[in-house]
This record gives sequence, C-alpha cells and structure tokens, in this order.
Amino acid sequence: MRRVFFAWVFFSLLAMSLMTGNAAEIKDEELLTELHWGICEKSPQVVLKKLGLKVKDKEQRGVSYYDLWSQELQGFEYFSQGIVLRIRSYSNGGSRSTVKIKFEEFPEFPEFSDEWTTLKGFKCEEDLNTSYGSRFCSLSEDSSEFSKTQKMFLRTFGLDVNWNLIKEHGPSPNSVWDLKSSELGRLALEQFLLKSGEKILELSTRVETSHAVEGLEYGTQWLKSRKIHLCETQESKTKRVLDSYKKLQNQ
Repeated sequence: MRRVFFAWVFFSLLAMSLMTGNAAEIKDEELLTELHWGICEKSPQVVLKKLGLKVKDKEQRGVSYYDLWSQELQGFEYFSQGIVLRIRSYSNGGSRSTVKIKFEEFPEFPEFSDEWTTLKGFKCEEDLNTSYGSRFCSLSEDSSEFSKTQKMFLRTFGLDVNWNLIKEHGPSPNSVWDLKSSELGRLALEQFLLKSGEKILELSTRVETSHAVEGLEYGTQWLKSRKIHLCETQESKTKRVLDSYKKLQNQ
C-alpha cells in the first residue's frame, strides 16, 4: 500500500512540475551525500580525545520535531510517511524551520520546477551510513514556525499535514563540535540530550555523491583505527530521537 502511495505521489509531482514551469533534474554529479556514524561512547569528550582533532567551533542549540502520535501505527504519523518537520533554535536567538521529504522508494530524485529549485533554502541530498541510505529534499527558512511556502511544498507532493494537531517533541539540547581532519575534511560531532535521559552521539561529514561509498568505508576504518566505538545498530539520529519520544508515549 505504501509503495502504491509513493508511486502516486511521484507521478503527481512529475505532472505538476511540467505544468508549473521548467523542470529541473537533480543530477548525481551535483549532489552531496552526508555520511553518518552513530557513536556509542560515554561522552563527547571521550570521542574528542580519541580523535585528537582541534575543535574549530562549538554551537549550542535546541531541536524540536513536530508530529502526530498514532495509536494505530504505534508511531508518529508523518514520520512514517517520510515527512520530517523540524525547528532549530540557536543560542543567538535565531531559529530555522525545515520541512523534509524522503524518497526512499525511488532510485532517483523526481524533477522539480524552478519554483522550488531557485529558493534559497531548497536542498536535495543523500544520507548514508553502514546500515541505511536515503534520499531527501528539504525547504528551510530562518523562522520559528513553518511558513505558507513550506506547507505548499508538502502539498505539491500530495502530502497533507494537520497543522492544528501536530505537537512539539522537544526541544532537545543539541551540542555541535566543528572539527577538521586531514583525512576526512570537515567533521561535525553532535550530541542530543533527551528527556528520557538518553544521550545520542553522531559524527558526520559531507562528500560528493560519486565518492560516497568509498568515503563511508574509509571513514569507518579511520574511526576504528582511533578506537572509536561505533554503535552496533546504525540508525539516523532523527529516528533515534523520535524513538525516544515514542517510548515516552507508551509509558
């Protein structure tokens, strides 16, 4: 059923993109892939010590996800459809809202009209770790709420969110260390502190999509050579954060 739904979404989008303007193809050579490693260490300080890298910058922010709990699904309704609704709040008082759509069912991205690709906050990217890979496109704005344009972006795909019913899950304190490695380039070490008492650590970097697989393999071995304990189950941090709120719903 889900596959049929996404197929309908895909062909609906394609038809609409052709009707609303020049369609822009998302090409692999223009893409970046974000590589992720879930870290199971006691603290970020342990990770930083093992890596031995200089911290270029550190940022504190709060991250909230918005969704609707479904008793029937025993999960979050919109996340289960491939929709991520997120707002980050920064220590300087700024905020950034993001709506994201995953395209896990398709080997390639659909085409987008210029209406979307010319927007400053539009982005298509791949996520990859040793257990999963996904493609997504997102629209972000400097705002503490979701805009009419972001809501229209979702509706373009036939995705309808009940904005009056969704609830905030968070904010979760989120620390980000900006690192520089001669082997892997720029790295980001993130820590999420969750209401459940759980702590999530993740290391990530961006590479050209054409070099993603070998970059992931090289990075994994590089981390192991520094005795970094990688989590046995590698999952996206979004899923891990929402899973922690899922446990709270079931209590």
